[in-house]
Amino acid sequence: MENNVTLAPLAFLASACFIEGNFERILIKNINASGEHTLPLYKRLIDDLRLRVAKTTGSEGYDEVFALVLGKKANESIGDQALWENIKTLFYFRNVIAHGRAVGYKLYFPPAVGGFWEEEFSGGYKKVEDFLLKKSLLESRHIEEGSNWHYFSDEVADFFWSAASSFVEKLNKLALPST
Repeated sequence: MENNVTLAPLAFLASACFIEGNFERILIKNINASGEHTLPLYKRLIDDLRLRVAKTTGSEGYDEVFALVLGKKANESIGDQALWENIKTLFYFRNVIAHGRAVGYKLYFPPAVGGFWEEEFSGGYKKVEDFLLKKSLLESRHIEEGSNWHYFSDEVADFFWSAASSFVEKLNKLALPST
């Protein structure tokens, strides 16, 4: 079966947006659950906190705001480091796609006699590629493929959507205020 590489990047973006939307919803519900505040200082602080939530992006940004609002980071709340690694990598991937980052690498021949060509590969795509190789979601590296289209497989898209769904489900169970 052929991969639908035109839709996979959209699946990565949708997965990250799904998580961010739920982060914001959970945080705002917890802020609102703190009750009405009559002192002007408290009102300003709550308004500032809501604004901060609205401006936050990415797994690490939300993790910090989560700690401020709930007293515990999101990754600590779910207690599943493997799932958190999946989410962090999804956001690295989303960022390099959304910001149009080129795959950056260079080949060089080391000065030692008898050396072989070596590659230097870094940045967001490097983190994503290392992760996908570790999870056996890639069979080859970018340098072997000559492009990054192999990152955009249905299997990779399904993996990240499943991780996003699991994460949101766990977070909703653990972090939504009681009604």
